[in-house]
Amino acid sequence: MDESGPVEKVEFAAPPDESPFKHTLGFLAQPTEERPAQLRVSVTNVGDGDHTIQTNNWGLPFPARAGKAIDGDEKLVLSTDGDAEYRDDCWRDYPKTSPRIDTKTLSPDETVSATYALVNGMETAACWPSGKYRFSQRYEVDPEGDGTEYDWWFVVSV
Repeated sequence: MDESGPVEKVEFAAPPDESPFKHTLGFLAQPTEERPAQLRVSVTNVGDGDHTIQTNNWGLPFPARAGKAIDGDEKLVLSTDGDAEYRDDCWRDYPKTSPRIDTKTLSPDETVSATYALVNGMETAACWPSGKYRFSQRYEVDPEGDGTEYDWWFVVSV
């Protein structure tokens, strides 16, 4: 990771062993005046057959858009729609979610990915306040069958 910017570390959890899905997260770029910090989230079906993954908000692979400071009230936001604003030397946006179910069936080795801008919340006073920010999302696997649920999360350290 390029450590010349405010984001120091990104770490993520593995889904439960029984899940046919593998989640990965890659940090792509520190913020500049021209563009916000960027990261990429992917979900891959590593099972033997087709499997369905479902979330309660629209926007697979990771619909949860706000990461709250573990020891505070500040927020970082994942932005996907290009609405992030650069003001006062800082990229900012409001977290946006769409409360409707998102479901995708993936074949073996099929992946769904998205690149997100990582920015400060509009109401966060400081730009990139130091701390650890946790983003978490609940997933349901094969909801029409046996259906198991799990949470997948990642933490961004600033």
